[in-house]
Amino acid sequence: MQTFLTTPKYNKFYIYKTPTSQYQRFCNAFGYYRMVNTKNPMYPKVGLCIECSNAWKEIRHKSQEEIKNKIREYLATKITIQVSQRPIEEIIVVDTTPPNAAAQKKAAEAISATNTKLAELQRIYNSTTDL
Repeated sequence: MQTFLTTPKYNKFYIYKTPTSQYQRFCNAFGYYRMVNTKNPMYPKVGLCIECSNAWKEIRHKSQEEIKNKIREYLATKITIQVSQRPIEEIIVVDTTPPNAAAQKKAAEAISATNTKLAELQRIYNSTTDL
């Protein structure tokens, strides 16, 4: 398996493009927080707005400083790097080369040796990731 490290792009202005009020800044921060925690950069906006209004109902009666701290906390949510593994496709070599094709036979042997080594390395890798 070949491993790729990817980091999805999360938009901090997902709901309101230019927030003008504390509520809009809170909704954007809350949306960013939910997208990062669910690892879904395209979180459904309708559901997100409903969740945001419920969260806002709980926090809106607190002081401005507490609201700003909550917004900072949401925006400081750490993005985890996602590791995706894709299998390496093996090359299948058919041994039907003509008897007078020496270069093709040599290439087929090299490919076969490489496939064998690749399979061995994949077994080693799988055994080390099982720990």
